Amino acid sequence: TMSSDNDNISCIENQGKVKEIPNKLGIHALVWTGGWSHEECRKAISLSKETGYDIIEIPALDPSKIDVAYTKMTLQEFQMKATVSLGLSFDADIN
Repeated sequence: TMSSDNDNISCIENQGKVKEIPNKLGIHALVWTGGWSHEECRKAISLSKETGYDIIEIPALDPSKIDVAYTKMTLQEFQMKATVSLGLSFDADIN
């Protein structure tokens, strides 16, 4: 396995063949904003893209308030991928 800091590409050698795999970087949306309204969604996604990130982690502070269609449309507009995180209270922790 090789990696290059210059072009953000990782390479895996398999049976003499080298395959380039992009090393995608992500950032949490709370770096940019404190919620997930339409305005906050657009701001967080656009700033993440503008600063060079490929993935944004969306906080599911209240999953019922996330407009999935709008979020998907905005992600597509800025050619971004997403993950979603949910912070649970101590009482709701499954451990």
